[in-house]
Amino acid sequence: MTAPIVSYWTGGPLDYIAWASLVSAVRAGHRVTLWAHFPVPEVPEGVTLADANRVVDWSGTARANRSVVASRMRWELLSAFPGAVFMTPTELLLHPLEPDADGYLFGWEGPDHVGVDVVALAADSAELETLRRAAADPTPIPPWAPDELRTVLEAAAAEGDAVPAGQLPWGMFGATALTRVLQDSGAIARTRPAETFHPLPYAERSKLLERRRKIAELTTDQSVALPLFRAETLRAVNAGLAGLPRYWCPLGEALRKMDVNPRDRLPRGVRLHPKDDRWEPADAPLKPVAPVSVAEAAPAVEAEEPRTTIITCMKNEGPFILEWVAHHRAIGVTDFIVYTNDCTDGTVEMLDLLAEKGIITARYDNPWRNSTDNKAGDPQRAALWHAQTLPVMQDIDWIMPMDVDEYLTIHVGEGLLADLRAARPDADMVSVLWRLFGNDGQRCFEDGFVTERMRRAAPENCKKPFQAWGFKTLFRNDGAWGKFSVHRPRNIAEERSESLVWISGSGARMPPDYFKSGWRALRDQAGYALASLNHYAVRDAESYLVKRERGRVNHIDQDQGLAYWLRMNHNLVEDRAIDARLPATRAEYDRLLSDPEIAAQHEACVAAHKAKIAELHGRTDMAALYAAITAPLMEKLSRLTPHFGNRVFDAGPQALPQDVLDWVDAWDGTEPLPGELSDPVPLPPEEADADRLLPKGSDLRFPEMPRERPVQAPVVPEEQQTVEEEPEPEPQPAGRAPSGDPIWLGEADDRAFASLLARTQPRYPPLAPVASPLPSDNIVVVTAMRNEAPFILEWIAWHLVAGVRHFLVYSNDCTDPTPQILDRLAELGLVTHLENPFNRASGQKPQRGALNDAWTQPVVQESDWYLVVDCDEFVNVHVGDNTLQGLIAAMNHPDIVSMTWRLFGNHGIAAYEDRPVTEQFVRCAPQYLPRPRLGWGFKSMTRPSAPSNKIGVHRPLDLDPDAELRWVNGSGRRMPEKSMGNSTWFSRKASIGYDMVTLNHYMLRSAESFLVKRERGRINHVDQDQGLDYWRFRNYATETDTRAAEFMRRCVAPELAKLKGDPVLGRLHDEAVAWHKTRIAHLRSLSDYATLYEAITDPDLKDAVYVAEALEELGDG
Repeated sequence: MTAPIVSYWTGGPLDYIAWASLVSAVRAGHRVTLWAHFPVPEVPEGVTLADANRVVDWSGTARANRSVVASRMRWELLSAFPGAVFMTPTELLLHPLEPDADGYLFGWEGPDHVGVDVVALAADSAELETLRRAAADPTPIPPWAPDELRTVLEAAAAEGDAVPAGQLPWGMFGATALTRVLQDSGAIARTRPAETFHPLPYAERSKLLERRRKIAELTTDQSVALPLFRAETLRAVNAGLAGLPRYWCPLGEALRKMDVNPRDRLPRGVRLHPKDDRWEPADAPLKPVAPVSVAEAAPAVEAEEPRTTIITCMKNEGPFILEWVAHHRAIGVTDFIVYTNDCTDGTVEMLDLLAEKGIITARYDNPWRNSTDNKAGDPQRAALWHAQTLPVMQDIDWIMPMDVDEYLTIHVGEGLLADLRAARPDADMVSVLWRLFGNDGQRCFEDGFVTERMRRAAPENCKKPFQAWGFKTLFRNDGAWGKFSVHRPRNIAEERSESLVWISGSGARMPPDYFKSGWRALRDQAGYALASLNHYAVRDAESYLVKRERGRVNHIDQDQGLAYWLRMNHNLVEDRAIDARLPATRAEYDRLLSDPEIAAQHEACVAAHKAKIAELHGRTDMAALYAAITAPLMEKLSRLTPHFGNRVFDAGPQALPQDVLDWVDAWDGTEPLPGELSDPVPLPPEEADADRLLPKGSDLRFPEMPRERPVQAPVVPEEQQTVEEEPEPEPQPAGRAPSGDPIWLGEADDRAFASLLARTQPRYPPLAPVASPLPSDNIVVVTAMRNEAPFILEWIAWHLVAGVRHFLVYSNDCTDPTPQILDRLAELGLVTHLENPFNRASGQKPQRGALNDAWTQPVVQESDWYLVVDCDEFVNVHVGDNTLQGLIAAMNHPDIVSMTWRLFGNHGIAAYEDRPVTEQFVRCAPQYLPRPRLGWGFKSMTRPSAPSNKIGVHRPLDLDPDAELRWVNGSGRRMPEKSMGNSTWFSRKASIGYDMVTLNHYMLRSAESFLVKRERGRINHVDQDQGLDYWRFRNYATETDTRAAEFMRRCVAPELAKLKGDPVLGRLHDEAVAWHKTRIAHLRSLSDYATLYEAITDPDLKDAVYVAEALEELGDG
């Protein structure tokens, strides 16, 4: 008979890992009892719930010692239930647990410690009694504590200030205690090998979440259990996978085997995004939203049919104009205002003819010009802003900005605008979602209806790519909004925000957050019950060549190549909903063509389109593109798009791994893409190969596209050349980094960086001056800290001198004088100090919790600027008076300033000294460091009035894509448009700049201080260890930059002396230094820290420039 299992849970709902662990124990044949101090609403079948207060009284346990309760419960339960095995609900049992004949069961967790997640001891054993008594002591002095710690505990007890058990180091009543007790008794010989209960080492726990791995790869035939590292894994899932593990990974396999859907057992505090449908059946329908019936609706109040106008932009759309106009006139659109630019195919002539005959309202030359002084940024926004000023707009009732490849399709009544308004007479705005239509196998252009030729589209429940649920908005022209925009109007009148009714094409209300920003629907708003916007973005393959050459009307700097084709070409299901309108469209189309002038102009447009197609077929690049998008491989990919994630849609099919392409090439058109190939990680750009998409045997090749234009030296006529003017030999790199990039050092680094800027900076000019600059005096720093006490005063003094007026600082779990120093600074009026409110239960990162709260704080909302930097980051201004205010003025008053890191290494400084960090450490990374991304990470200073409503670690988040942004880099030059996405946290070659400001990042400091930093853990990436690799990949010290050291001596030192001159701050700083030194001594006495210290002080350790890998982690903390 299998041994009974006892387990412990504090209380509250079980998360999916704990649930799966308990299920695995039941299925292994064990009788399982879960002891909890607080109610647990539900437990798996076969598990008995028991009140832990019968064993350890929670209310009678001092608050300071409640962190030890779990360890205490382990030993108390084993003592109370002879023959039982204790199992923490983080283990996945593969086989039953069987103690030996004497009742012992435990295994090595690592080379030095016995694990305690699966353990059994004889109930009457001396080992168990020793552990039970130690854990029950409220102020213990464990005999297994290190000598130095025991000395401290004994001294504190002698002074009547005994240290509570809860303040002792982690493991003191768990693995550390069990290992020492077993060693002392000799029972350590009974310890099972690590592969028994811990086949997966703690350091390799990330493998639980790796795609394509299986449990069998992480275990052996001797394995009885697999640790799931519950707390760490949940943090990693929440931080990196948006709350749910992958379906195809070892953790996902464990959940599937235990019949656990993680959506049903989310950890406390975790909320999935409304659009997130992972772990739901693939065919799960969208939530239906029933439209209001005509009978239920109030009668329309308009005395006559309202005027509805479409505002659109066109460039070379000649052959497609008449069908589009006919369709929309037939559903009730009364007006068309069209803007054109640079047309060569008869588009302008056709539109002028239609305007002359009263078919459309007007055609205008687009006021946009591709120049630096144009604030609109692209033709579409320029047109919309211009349209808003037209006198005719005063007579328009409804407005809908849309494009000529978009067809409004109404699904209520007879498909007319009047039916849509009757179905929802309460609505002031209807945001109609795109339905992405593919080319439906059409390769050649024909002069026929697009809506008849292309009937295959994306599935209704299609959340990827991002564009799938993009929308355009039909809205009342009643003054509620201050600005027309591409997807929806912007700048709502404050008095209308409560009364305005805004729905999606499904009939669902749009959430209030959309009043600020948003261009695509979430899951709860997705659907087409009322209407859809059929989006024929690619049409046929030949017309796509013309579209690509023409360029985009909105995102003018983004190419329409293979990636766009894959992203927008979906041929999965047939959608004939628009067919109901075809008779009326055909009648209107025929009526238009009955005019000889219109018919002749249409023929001219068709002829011009065909001529352009013939011309493009003759170009090597276009011929290769056409061959690829019409090849069987790409046609098959258009029917497999639901299997791909946004990374693939962004990177393009040329970045698909070869095993995916091989499977697709052999696909018979019936089987779904295997799970292990779904949502593949795209290849890096340097490995992506578009030629693999061409038909087999094709002689075509995609042209080689240089990543950067080479810089050409000025040509000196031969007769003017002299010996002195002969060019110097090109410098040779010092080597190649693991990324493949050249390593430039010293003067060669200066030259390489200058050459890069010469190529990129002309494309991103400085901002134009503003007539009335906003105030910039009140600059507030926002940060989170833990155990930074000896470094705080230098950092505060530095930034006070640099122009910061106040600091909002969050702290958590400090064991050094950090809180006391911050409290004293608060008393002096320099700091607002708050306890970090991050949600531990959900695995939220401390920094994320702090920043979410900071946005609500008056000190931030009332500031002129806020700046998010850590205590090891120093803003180093190089212009004006070296203040942030001077920097802002020199940059022509932007709204966002992103300052790129320069990483300062250790350079052999082993011992901690109480000296300014900025004076001690002057060796740093090269300026030219495009990879790893960490090398050019940045932090940002932002105006609260910028078009964002969320503070990010590196930059403001959720920026309004349609807003005018004054965002600059460290050289005061505009940031590229692609930086607007939330994922951008580092500078690229196009956006790097140190001319005006550098963010000096001293992430290592001395080797001794690094030990304390490692013990403390990271403030952002809390699940990532700071060990040898962290040091090796960040210890850059090939270059020298003394500007910060000079600024410290010249300007900051007096301010620092002033702070230390405060009696309270001076005393607290001295205590902080003493604590830091004591902690260093303790850590160096521990074997693992001693080993780390020896490794990081090894004089033969290579500089990071030679070893740092191209890490993909999200920033640094």
